[in-house]
Formats: sequence, C-alpha cells, structure tokens
Amino acid sequence: MPVKNKIKQFLDARGITRYQFRQDTGIAQRTAYDLYAKPDQIPSSTVLEKICDAYQIQPGELLEWVPKSNKGGKGGKDAIAPNPPLLEDAATDANLETFTLRSQPR
Repeated sequence: MPVKNKIKQFLDARGITRYQFRQDTGIAQRTAYDLYAKPDQIPSSTVLEKICDAYQIQPGELLEWVPKSNKGGKGGKDAIAPNPPLLEDAATDANLETFTLRSQPR
C-alpha cells in the first residue's frame, strides 16, 4: 500500500509512550500497539479522528504517501503492460502470411 502511518515517529518525537497514546486517544490497546509497530496499518477514519482530536493535529502529520517503486524498471506485479497492437488478417506462423497493423483508438 502506498500510504503508511507515521505514528511511531510522531509519538517518539514527542516522548509519548504507547500506553499514554492509548490513554490520550481512547483507542483500543491492540489498535494503539499495532499502529505503532506496523506502518502499513492505516487507522480507520474513526481512529484517525480520535488521534487528531486528542493531539490537535492534522491527519497529514500521521499519514504519508509513499510512491510504489518499480525495481529494475521492468516487470513486477505492479508494472503496467503495454497494450498489444491490434491485428487485421492475423495469420498463423505456419502459413507465414503478413500482418497489417492498425492504430489503436485513444
């Protein structure tokens, strides 16, 4: 997921413990500890609102968009495959007929 939470950095920078975090916000213990330990976990809108209300901050202080990387520039599950050309009178390799390419609609 390209969005990550920065709750650990937020709390550590302010010297707030995970215990104090859950006390201040009123969120469940498991949620507080998971948000701290797992940057891939995104808080629900309700939890995000509780955190922002408790610390009087904007959601952007807790969330960060991280672009997906395309390692090596090719392939990977997130790579976008180019559209294949459209063919008219496609022939099989056996009879070696030629193909006529036509442009794709845009």
